[in-house]
Amino acid sequence: MYNAVLYICAPVILVVLSETRSIEFCIVVFFALFSSFLLVHLYLMSLWQLASFVSVLEPTYGLGAMKRSRMLLHGKMMYASVLVLGYIFMWAMISLAFTMVAVHGGEHEIGLWVRILVGVVLVVVLVALNLVGLIAESVFYFVCKSFHLESIDKSVLIGLLEGYVKVHVKLNRMA
Repeated sequence: MYNAVLYICAPVILVVLSETRSIEFCIVVFFALFSSFLLVHLYLMSLWQLASFVSVLEPTYGLGAMKRSRMLLHGKMMYASVLVLGYIFMWAMISLAFTMVAVHGGEHEIGLWVRILVGVVLVVVLVALNLVGLIAESVFYFVCKSFHLESIDKSVLIGLLEGYVKVHVKLNRMA
């Protein structure tokens, strides 16, 4: 929704700014629009990420999970923004390194085997980043829940998560 607003308003704003003669005004308007777009984007990413955990760990889904995640984010928005910005920054650095070395490395006379090796290593690093991000988001969910003084009922949590486990393996004590 906010993307549509940006795409509709951007041409109108560009026409209005092209008529002004002040470059300083144009720069201020650009940074104001960019920062508001970034803030809305951070808020929605944080909300959606937390809602995905709410839909798995609580008996709610859809708009109910969105409302619940909005309530849980209350008071912890700065932490959520730092998590999202950190994840985006690390993902961008990995993507940039992959593009520079593995994709366009031939233009810089980097050998084929080095490009393949670096590409595989960067893919593994990206997978590790995604897994660490999931762990950080789940810990953040429980931090938000404890911040609002809500109890974490482990028996209900086990009951909800058993539906996602196909094979239940009992561990026997080795003699």
